Amino acid sequence: MKSEKDVFISYAHLDDKPLDEGAKGWISDFHRLLETRLEQTIGYEINIWRDEKLSGNEVFAPEIESQLPLLKIMVSVITPRYLSSDWCRRELGAFYKAAAENGGVSIGNKSRIFKIMKTPVDRDVIAHLPDGISKIFDEILDYKFYIQDTATGKFKELSRGSWVDNKIKQEYMNKLEDVVQDMANLIKKLNSSGKSDVEKKKIYLAETTYDLQIYRDNLARELQEGGFAVLPAKNLPNVINRYTEEVEKYLDESILSVHLISTTNYAAQPEGADKSTVILQNEIAAQKSETGNLSRLIWTPPAEVNAAINPKMLEQQKSFIEELKTNPAYQKGADILEGPLEELKQAIFDTIRRLAAEEKAKEDAKREAEEKAKKYTAGIPLGVSLTAKRDGPKLVYLICDQRDLDHTRPIEDLVNDNGHEILLPLFDGDQAQLRQAHLDNLKICDAVIIYYGAANYRWAGSMKSDLMRLPALGRTKPLLDKAVYIAGPADNDKGTFKAIDLQVINGINGFSADLFSTFIQRVNLPGHE
Repeated sequence: MKSEKDVFISYAHLDDKPLDEGAKGWISDFHRLLETRLEQTIGYEINIWRDEKLSGNEVFAPEIESQLPLLKIMVSVITPRYLSSDWCRRELGAFYKAAAENGGVSIGNKSRIFKIMKTPVDRDVIAHLPDGISKIFDEILDYKFYIQDTATGKFKELSRGSWVDNKIKQEYMNKLEDVVQDMANLIKKLNSSGKSDVEKKKIYLAETTYDLQIYRDNLARELQEGGFAVLPAKNLPNVINRYTEEVEKYLDESILSVHLISTTNYAAQPEGADKSTVILQNEIAAQKSETGNLSRLIWTPPAEVNAAINPKMLEQQKSFIEELKTNPAYQKGADILEGPLEELKQAIFDTIRRLAAEEKAKEDAKREAEEKAKKYTAGIPLGVSLTAKRDGPKLVYLICDQRDLDHTRPIEDLVNDNGHEILLPLFDGDQAQLRQAHLDNLKICDAVIIYYGAANYRWAGSMKSDLMRLPALGRTKPLLDKAVYIAGPADNDKGTFKAIDLQVINGINGFSADLFSTFIQRVNLPGHE
């Protein structure tokens, strides 16, 4: 699919007026940077053009109309002025019609219309656009070139101008790079007659609140660079029934869902709903985890960000956060994390590796079953080549904080008295060495006890997360048992601590060997090499 003009920028000329005398306007600067970075990324010259002479009183330019069927991509720079312009709306509608008749409006899950949101626009304005135009806006994902304070409602436009701070400049370049990467991939597909790439694994990156949007964009960027397709692939509907249907459809396609949860800010509610989009997505994903194989990660930032201005909504969000910590229905299939974004990234890629390892294990098990069936039909007794069971001492990894070493002796003695060996964490060395030693212990042990005493809830959650990611960490055999022993001092987090796939032993009132009877019975069972 070739054309003389590859990309057309549709914009309102008012939005290209420079703020400083003699400076470039926002559109002009965006045009130059987009063209340069796109050519550098794709490796050859790209023709990006726009009408620089247009005035609001002219008729629709014949040149533009004749070029629309030949264009690969249209970039619409959305502002209140753009939406009020008959000319701009006509350009958008004409390209949509031409694209539909010439290869399709979307290739794979990427639209040929790139919606650059330079300035926020009220939903009511979009809803009252002429028929067809509002539908386009509903379907196409935004590239938001602004950040917004949820507490005050004020926004800051992203710009590369010298008058803004470095954070704004950096986020502008990040957004521009998102546009460049997506556009380059789309152009490559169009040049190859729209043939799609090898089917990518899909990850559902849930919609979140404004205060966490930058984090979500960061994750989406890294996942796409890692070769994954990020869903949703278009804006979700604003009506509850359709919203639910779309979320369910995307989750059914995904191997993992990731939810970024603000500790203070409450998201918008679809029409007809009594819960926010953040809560709804979590509930739907929890149901999918219960009935299918969907893995989930739920993350909250380490500190509060911009407390919501509406007290009622603030209370609703706090209530939801509490439910996440205590309600098993909200936790189904989920690993709940709190801390720096880098820890979430590590958990995402660990989970992806675990899922890949589980998929490979299933394939290996299937092949083994087929081999057994062949041996049976050939008259070879089943089990002849099976690995023998091991009845010797087991290695129990007792994970604890260094402050608890003086209190773990009763558990160590109990394990030793039953003929098994205790493995303790390493406490001397730098952080990388300690982490590697911990992971190595998880690979070689036969069973695990997490001693939750002096450490906090976040530490216990991190240790629990490591157990969920064992296949991704390189462990090939299941643990005989895994447990969390809750010791003193008592606190609210310990009182509400729950785990779906982990035995919880409550020792707040003191140690007793009877509390470990089930654990010891399982460890005493013969294991497999």
